[in-house]
Amino acid sequence: VSATTSQGANGYYIDLLTDGVRFSDGALMGWATNDRSEGQITLDLGAVRDVNRIDLYPSGDVFEYGRTFPADLTISISEDGKTWTTAVPGPQYLHAYVELPQPSRYVRAIVTTDKKYVLYINEFFVLGVGDKPDWVQDWQPTVEKADIMFISTHPDDEVLWFGGLLPLYAGEQKKDVLVINAVYAHYYRRQE
Repeated sequence: VSATTSQGANGYYIDLLTDGVRFSDGALMGWATNDRSEGQITLDLGAVRDVNRIDLYPSGDVFEYGRTFPADLTISISEDGKTWTTAVPGPQYLHAYVELPQPSRYVRAIVTTDKKYVLYINEFFVLGVGDKPDWVQDWQPTVEKADIMFISTHPDDEVLWFGGLLPLYAGEQKKDVLVINAVYAHYYRRQE
């Protein structure tokens, strides 16, 4: 694993980027840039491998989770570390699970935003061909026409006040459900 910058203190270390721990835990927070410059992470898989997806997790505790996860990120792949192909433009969700178009040895994530902030990422998984692990969330684009639109002011309102109807309608009955969390000017849950 290499990066353009690495904080290397306060619980943010580059070796935590690939330790298999998806969420920040106490003093171990993940990886962070050491300044407000462009963040870039490159993973060397050791050989060209049949990989088809990456999975990124933002860093932070319950109050800060995802605050500085990049809104604009580009994923590139390479077989030799010199010639790069843009695999996909950046994720549009707080937690990113993106497809890769071809086998590669190197996988790189580059922040492409004009905003200058310290970048925090907890985990960077590269997944091989095969079944998606059950712990991976695969966010879907917003439907253009929903069967049900649910608007809440808190992320847990659906369970507390409506008894968990979303799993019934979206999961079992396969309805197109749009959930809107009315959280004013906040960085978390921006994927919904």
